Amino acid sequence: MAEPSETAVTTPATNLPIIRSPFYRLTYSNAFRIKMTANDATIVFMIQTDAPGLPTEVMQDEVAVALTLPALKILWQNLNTVLPKMEEYFGAIRVPETAILTDEKIAPMIAALRAQKLTT
Repeated sequence: MAEPSETAVTTPATNLPIIRSPFYRLTYSNAFRIKMTANDATIVFMIQTDAPGLPTEVMQDEVAVALTLPALKILWQNLNTVLPKMEEYFGAIRVPETAILTDEKIAPMIAALRAQKLTT
């Protein structure tokens, strides 16, 4: 059975209490990748390492989270609400241009989705 979190918390949207799974863990991530299917999306959170003795520019998978498409959309909408508020307080968050997905980078993902045979 999951234990209650250390402080009593509820979700703002539903006012449901939050409990902590025994599998809960906190991890650091400075990179991610997204895998899509017609039913869900998986976000793989990674660390771009630069530790001594490791090859440079290594990406290490840390944890993957699979989301339903509606949950992914809610996450995206909420991040679009929260990030501008954070930037109002902290200033513009700068990101490398190479980290932004372009149509060219997304094309293989879209092609794979279109290749999936769906039935009714």
